[in-house]
Amino acid sequence: MSRTRLKVKLTDDAVTAYFTKHPDEEFWILTGHPSENGLSLLLVTETADVAAVIQYFTDTPEVTSYEVLYVDNQGVLIELSVPESAPLLWRRLLVS
Repeated sequence: MSRTRLKVKLTDDAVTAYFTKHPDEEFWILTGHPSENGLSLLLVTETADVAAVIQYFTDTPEVTSYEVLYVDNQGVLIELSVPESAPLLWRRLLVS
């Protein structure tokens, strides 16, 4: 299977702020595509504090909806929806 690794300059938004404040946590955007509600993203993160990640996305206004698809003691798989017009890291990644 092919793999690609991208380096991007992060935008200054609330979602990026979480990962900047937690540099030891890793996250991967598995997929992203336009949807009826804006942009739909599938995100995986390895973290010791799964509840904090979930709470953060609950409290982040740029995230219009999310669904926790899988959780264990090492991380979480989340499907996020964000407005297509939002100036987020996600938009930049999807057009790259």
